[in-house]
Amino acid sequence: MTDTYHTIVIGSGSGGFTVAIGLTSLGKRVAVIERAFVGGDCTNVGCIPSKALIHEANAPGAAGDTAAAFRTVQEKRDRLRDEETAQLQQTKNLDLICGHARFLDAQRLEVTLSDGGRREISAEHIVIATGSRPRTLAIPGLPAARTLTNERLFEEQEAPQHLAIIGSGSVALEMACAFRKLGSAVTIVSRSERILAKAAAVSSAAPGSFA
Repeated sequence: MTDTYHTIVIGSGSGGFTVAIGLTSLGKRVAVIERAFVGGDCTNVGCIPSKALIHEANAPGAAGDTAAAFRTVQEKRDRLRDEETAQLQQTKNLDLICGHARFLDAQRLEVTLSDGGRREISAEHIVIATGSRPRTLAIPGLPAARTLTNERLFEEQEAPQHLAIIGSGSVALEMACAFRKLGSAVTIVSRSERILAKAAAVSSAAPGSFA
């Protein structure tokens, strides 16, 4: 049996979440499919835990107990994730389906559920909001266990003695400052001659901008 919806949203990050809630407020029946955690990158491995880590790093004495700082970050992230999950589950006209979706055709999906079952659903409109994944680099001699991405960084139990950050964009610099305040030695490796090179290029190209 195939359940039919007005719209199916694949992914429950900030984009998918907003679309789903907006459509249900208009009375549309919506299904949201999520194979990992509600909230996507922003809530789980992006701006929420990164800003929480910056806040904790600025607290007096944070460098003396980095394990406590990471526990607090994880607790804040998990609490928000739970709140967002509950919001989706309690929203009228919305079904939250935990599993992995694949297209059967332009309007039908098969979902492999988290409990191992399968479910077929369909909709005239299907929104793909599956977000991103981190890019990794092959670095000879670097053990996989010591390679961190945004998906692993906030699962750490304490700050490392020395952290090398590849890239010099805004997120890289935020994390560099946070970990330095937590007591880590930090090395930034950048292929650009200056930090924030992309931001500087956008700023210089913008009408009315100042050098």
